[in-house]
Amino acid sequence: MASPSFADNQYRLEDFDQALHEALARQEFLLHYQPYLDLATYQVAGVEALIRWQHPSRGLLYPDDFIPHAERTGMIDSIGEWVLRQACAQMSEWMALGIDISSISVNVSPRQFSNSALPMLVQAVLNEHALSAAHLDLEITESIVPSDEKMMRSNIAALRQRGVKISIDDFGMGYSSLERLRTIQVDRLKIDRVFVSELALNPMDACLIRSMIHLAQQLGLSVIAEGIEDAEACVRLQSMGCDQGQGFYFAAALDADACEKYLRDVQHGLRADPCRPGQSSEVYYPAQSLPNPR
Repeated sequence: MASPSFADNQYRLEDFDQALHEALARQEFLLHYQPYLDLATYQVAGVEALIRWQHPSRGLLYPDDFIPHAERTGMIDSIGEWVLRQACAQMSEWMALGIDISSISVNVSPRQFSNSALPMLVQAVLNEHALSAAHLDLEITESIVPSDEKMMRSNIAALRQRGVKISIDDFGMGYSSLERLRTIQVDRLKIDRVFVSELALNPMDACLIRSMIHLAQQLGLSVIAEGIEDAEACVRLQSMGCDQGQGFYFAAALDADACEKYLRDVQHGLRADPCRPGQSSEVYYPAQSLPNPR
């Protein structure tokens, strides 16, 4: 369960904005990493970097608590750059340790995508950490309207030309999903957890997911489903042709050390087929009472 929002009556908005502005300087942000698996091989296809705020009085805060405010104030550019640099540094470190990981996903705000400096920033960070562009997947939240759609399309084209992959996050939840696919080129769709959470109970969700997967296949895109929390959902998605899966059934969002252990275990075959009927999810770092990983 996510922590209470700063937007409630007990906090003044200006106090929150000041705290957010100071959080970078005070090094209060950190990243957790959630692996996602290839549903055909059960190997780790990559990890998603997820920001957290270790607030001095409120404890560990999640993106919904502060990212909307960062968008509103313009702080998202500085925070987004920090996330990109930290994620690429961690990816480089894992690769140097011999960990087999092909991609790291970073959430990028539509505001950032509307900044003409984004392609150069991304290339500079990749060069700094000796990473190939193919190792980076930038996720754009489909539910947020960009400030400059034309610039966003230009930046996405420039990034893809460099070899960076682009994913649409929360697909199916935002405005004009099909219009977004018509106007920008992407590599992957991420099916929102709301469709996956009741897959076994709601035939409509199953129909919608099957349609999304078919659409993606026709467009030559890969598909990842978020929010997989049990073996039945895993098996169903696998049978529908979904390429990758992410969720508590495999692993929660983990700190860097715990994620490294998970990646090593999978790489060395110490974790069994997660979609096998009867397989205990306890092998896969169950969520238990952990909050929503987003």
